[in-house]
This record gives sequence, structure tokens and C-alpha cells, in this order.
Amino acid sequence: VERLSDGKEFALKALSGGGSSQARARFAREAQICATVNHPNVVAIVDVDVAKSGFIFLVMELVRDGATLHDVRRRHRDNAWTLGVLAQVADGIDAIHARGIVHRDLKPGNILLSRGADGRRPVVKITDFGISSLQADGSLGAVSARAQMVSVPDPFEGVPAVAGDDVALVSPTGSLLLDLE
Repeated sequence: VERLSDGKEFALKALSGGGSSQARARFAREAQICATVNHPNVVAIVDVDVAKSGFIFLVMELVRDGATLHDVRRRHRDNAWTLGVLAQVADGIDAIHARGIVHRDLKPGNILLSRGADGRRPVVKITDFGISSLQADGSLGAVSARAQMVSVPDPFEGVPAVAGDDVALVSPTGSLLLDLE
């Protein structure tokens, strides 16, 4: 999507007016959560709106070359590349936790990569906060559902969300990067 005033491009994530109330609530929660975080390794929300027709949309930072970590992991076997990516994931998680948010669905498909300014170093962007947990007071809260991780059992089902949940998910992400699955 292009902003007419300056030609800047953004990504658009939309939910039609016909979505279930649960889907609409999840979408609204994602917008609320993402809008509270301002960090270079977390996708930024620029705007959230509802059209008269009930069409809900998020206008988000556009991640150029937005390949997922899942898509590129087999092409990069360099340890320095892997450690750089994991460090950025950790920085993004730290920023998320500082806002009282637990992602709870951190996996390679929710980590976007684009080329850095130098054209070589990847820039990590954590995305898809649809099942994250956020309390109104900013404290860590609980959610009842959690997406399936890649061959990882769900140790958090029915347990209040804590920052350690996301930290525990970094290990499987690192494992996928190194093809140790």
C-alpha cells in the first residue's frame, strides 16, 4: 500500500467484516500489542482502522525482501550469520518483554528477514502477535490458546504467560537455524 502524501510503502493486513468475533478480537489484540512496541527488530504498526463495511485493517511497516526465517534457514549455514540473527531475535524479544508482552508463537515463520543497509547483514523483524498476551496494566497475562510449534510440545498450555515462555522458544528457533531439528 502506498501513502499518497509521500509515496512511502506499507504492508496491509486485513480482516474482512465477516470474520468471527474471536478472529476480530484476535486481530484487534495484535494491533494493540504491536502498537505499543517501538524497536528495530519488531514490525511497527502505523495505523489501525475499521471501514464502514466492517473491514478491519492494520497498516504496518513494509519489510523489504520479507522472507521468513523458515524460508531462508537452509541457505545460510554460516555460524556468524546465525548468531547475528539470533542476537536480533533476542533484542526484539527483550523489547517485547519490556512492554509486558509475551509473544507465545515465536517460530521461524513469524520472524521476517530483510537485507540490511550494507546488503549483506540481515535485519530481523518479529511479527504476528495474534495470540500474544498483554494485560491492560502492561503486566504479563495468560492466554488459553497457542499455535503449534514445529515439533515442540506445548509446555505452556493452561499456564499463565511469563517472559520465560518466549525464551524457551528461542532454542527451537536456533535449532531450526542450525538444522539440528
